[in-house]
Amino acid sequence: MTIVRYPVLRTMRMLGLFLCLLPLTLWAQMEPTSTLLYRLGLSYQISSDPSWGRGYPVVTGSEPYSPAYTAGLQVGDIIQQIDGVPTRGLSLGNVRSLLERPTRTHLLTVTSLGRGERQVALTPEAKAPGAITERELARAFALYSLEDEQARRLSYPFVYHTGAGYDLSGVHTFSFAPSSPESKELETELYAQISRILEGRGLKRDDARPDLLLECFYELRPEEGSMRDASVPRETSRYDVQSQDFVRLPILPHTSDSRGSYSVHLSLQAVRPQSPDSLLWSCQSQDMLSEAMTLKDYARYTLPMMLQGFPFVPVSERPSYLIRTSRYYYTGILYDASSLDRVYDVEDHSPAFRAGLRGGDQILQINGHRLTSVTPQELSSLYRSFVSETYRYRDTKQGTFVDARGVQGLSLWRKSEYNTLRKVFTKDQPVTAFAYLFSFRPYINDTDHAVLTLEIKRGGETYTLSLTPELRDESTISLDNN
Repeated sequence: MTIVRYPVLRTMRMLGLFLCLLPLTLWAQMEPTSTLLYRLGLSYQISSDPSWGRGYPVVTGSEPYSPAYTAGLQVGDIIQQIDGVPTRGLSLGNVRSLLERPTRTHLLTVTSLGRGERQVALTPEAKAPGAITERELARAFALYSLEDEQARRLSYPFVYHTGAGYDLSGVHTFSFAPSSPESKELETELYAQISRILEGRGLKRDDARPDLLLECFYELRPEEGSMRDASVPRETSRYDVQSQDFVRLPILPHTSDSRGSYSVHLSLQAVRPQSPDSLLWSCQSQDMLSEAMTLKDYARYTLPMMLQGFPFVPVSERPSYLIRTSRYYYTGILYDASSLDRVYDVEDHSPAFRAGLRGGDQILQINGHRLTSVTPQELSSLYRSFVSETYRYRDTKQGTFVDARGVQGLSLWRKSEYNTLRKVFTKDQPVTAFAYLFSFRPYINDTDHAVLTLEIKRGGETYTLSLTPELRDESTISLDNN
């Protein structure tokens, strides 16, 4: 449950078909008479986990570059107070109301894994309803670069268990159970992977006096006489946290009853060193494979997703995650929703601001691409035509892309067509002006030169400005509540 609602804004009606290409945005009006839209980039749910924040709102998402992310809020943080108001026992609606009150900065009291209790100042980000951000434009033009703008829902065959008699908020250190000589090589790699994740969450490895003792159990065995259903796919997608990309693996869908050629089991559990028989937290994963995988490879793709549920276990069985990939070039320009060739505003301290761009400027060209006063509806029509006309350059052998809403999309571009695609993207038409958002891709720009050249009109005079955009990666993994 996100803290912001998705109202049907006047801006969306004005943009018509164009914003139909956009996912619903994470902006909301904080009060009925407000002339601004506000964003925190924060999602949460009320915890029912007895070992982590029971009865409190717990953070399930903190979008990169958002106010929540800048304030240091992380997935798993327990929000104990908002502006001095205790949150235990409040409903999601009550919590949302506290965070949407018209105040410049909210003071939150939170408890974080390994860090204990602390104070966080959370200042909402604001924009006018008539302004369109580059984040929104990147999602609108997602079919330019599906590697960088996509969202998928994936469920995992995990089973979680937590001990009811221990509060994990007091945990600061961890270590691992000793390995046997025959398992030491594999477990050294698995435990190094787990250490990187937990240390990134705020815990410290302390082999002398750990608060938690972790241990992995695993098994890979052939299934004799297995009869595979030919209608069941031999591969499924899993998310590789390390490369931030989706990969196809020889794993049968866990929603089917089909038996594979191999079965694989991996579990991770945590106990107190003083009470090794009392389980505090565990996660088990079991899959059927169409062909053999090494346990090392299976763990690479599985352990990081298992640890999404540590210390907070949002769903005890088969959790589903919304995995959004979002990478684009950021300049800080806010475009005018009624005429996208005009600058509505420029974000302070952004590349565009430092280059001298200001609200009210008219952009005539971006890197030689004309940006006329085309209406959003006209631009939407041009975009759809572009997508249709360039379909032949897609790699359909990969299969078509299906987004998080189940909408059928397109495949990635064929690498053999990159030279042709660069010519297509440099055509003198307004729709390709926004290709600069993805110009770090070789089929748009085959050099490392990232400077944008803008020709603008201001007060009847024409100027040329140059700026260097920032590559933003706003990819996230969050619990899917839908």
